[in-house]
Amino acid sequence: MRKLFPLLGALLFLLCACGRAASQRYDVEIDGRSYTLDQEEGTITCGDVVCGFEVRGSGNGYRVTFTFPDGSSCWWEQSEYFGIGGGSEDYDPERYVSRDTLLSVLEAGPAKQPRQRGGNPVIALFLLLIGAFNLTVPQAAWYLRHGWQFKDAEPSDAALAMGRIGGGVAVLAGIIFFFV
Repeated sequence: MRKLFPLLGALLFLLCACGRAASQRYDVEIDGRSYTLDQEEGTITCGDVVCGFEVRGSGNGYRVTFTFPDGSSCWWEQSEYFGIGGGSEDYDPERYVSRDTLLSVLEAGPAKQPRQRGGNPVIALFLLLIGAFNLTVPQAAWYLRHGWQFKDAEPSDAALAMGRIGGGVAVLAGIIFFFV
């Protein structure tokens, strides 16, 4: 049980260390025009025009949707090998800032591409806790899985080793789910 506390402490440290940056507002200049990119609010401002944007990850790529003050919108979807875009029927690239310019503003920000977090922290935490439990107290894990079904049963060394190996795999999977 004492081995579990350092692992939980390390996990808590990792979770707390993944906070947001203090400033997510950047000024970008493209073709002589100044743009303000506010990642926290999800807006790009050029003069009096404030355009909203939303970035979502999808597999090996991402999709960006831009929404203009009049409610029109356009989008760009980038996969690993190609990109495709479109817009609503009332989207006019000459009325406001064009989609290509807005994409350039996003790419000129601190992260060259919009950063997406694809993992699920709930599943990751569950896998990390189960894996840590199996690694630190394999006898208790074996008892919870199988031992309660039999009277005076003891796990074999092979069963304990497999429990530890499974715990290690679960911890690795939890880390992958959390950070990828």
